[in-house]
Amino acid sequence: MINSVQFERELAKGKISNCYLFCGNDEGLIKEGIEKLSDKVVKNKFPELNYMKFNGETVKSEDIINACETMPFASNMKMVVVYRANFLKDKKNNKAPSENQETNIFLKIKNYIAKMPKFTVLILYYVYENNREKASRKVMNAGGRACTVEFNKLKGMSLERKVKMLFEKRGKDIGKVELNFFCSSVDNDMNAVKNEIDKLCSYVEDKDITKEDIRNIIIPKNDNDIFNLVDSISQRRIEKALYILNELLYRGEKFTSILSMIERQFKILLVIRLNMEKRLDQDTIINYMKQSSYHLNEYICKKMIVQARSFTVRNLENTLQQCMNVEETLKTTTVSSKVEMEMFIVKAMF
Repeated sequence: MINSVQFERELAKGKISNCYLFCGNDEGLIKEGIEKLSDKVVKNKFPELNYMKFNGETVKSEDIINACETMPFASNMKMVVVYRANFLKDKKNNKAPSENQETNIFLKIKNYIAKMPKFTVLILYYVYENNREKASRKVMNAGGRACTVEFNKLKGMSLERKVKMLFEKRGKDIGKVELNFFCSSVDNDMNAVKNEIDKLCSYVEDKDITKEDIRNIIIPKNDNDIFNLVDSISQRRIEKALYILNELLYRGEKFTSILSMIERQFKILLVIRLNMEKRLDQDTIINYMKQSSYHLNEYICKKMIVQARSFTVRNLENTLQQCMNVEETLKTTTVSSKVEMEMFIVKAMF
């Protein structure tokens, strides 16, 4: 198995394999790797005919094989991409029919890879469910028949070099101090990084980027996680909300700290919702929240106005009361903090 840096080096040397198995916790980097492969294989060579994509959650092995066997049009090579190829993951339950089906797809594709036509480049990828996950045994064992690449989140100097390059592509220069501050502030997921760069470049326009600009635009990592957790609650997405909770705990956040951040988020939503009930327009609400003790910037306020529409005043008041009840319980009893927090999140959805 190689990493994303080694993969790019091989591409630069013109080394292209017949089959790639991509995995990792940064889907943005995976998609970027696919794009770079596409530039080498099918760029300007009728990509609409020589580039085929399949959803791994619904595709059949026969569909993938037939696509690989079809001759390229007016080109020496073609690409077949299977995204969300979760059949590459290790199965958890031998008796589950869906997992048995996924195993059959994997075995058929694994056997087919050895006799694939030379004119096809097949890419299959899946994304890790959390930062602790590693490449599956299936992917590791298929290494002799395919080039396996792991795309994990960039850190340190690797992240800074990547971010600087992305700013330069946007025609923006960023100083060393500001670059370091940006990288330490943003979640190092490449999709998120690109979104934050786009927002920041639009915000500063032709001006130089300052640390103050970065503070005004980028939501701090933990605040962003709490926003997403509350957003998952508003959308009744239990699994997503519990996943974010577990990620915060894995990073070392204390239960009381998480609960405090959630409570703050719901207090802001209540203030916004009460102003919406007064039929105030968006600009008035934004100006009010900027001048309040919460000091929300315009971008964050707009996002929270959208979020507030998913709640009623009564919902928010009840959830804040639940926050206080859970806090009291955690401080005065020996119950499982994790179970208590999970129950709170589930109750907040209804």
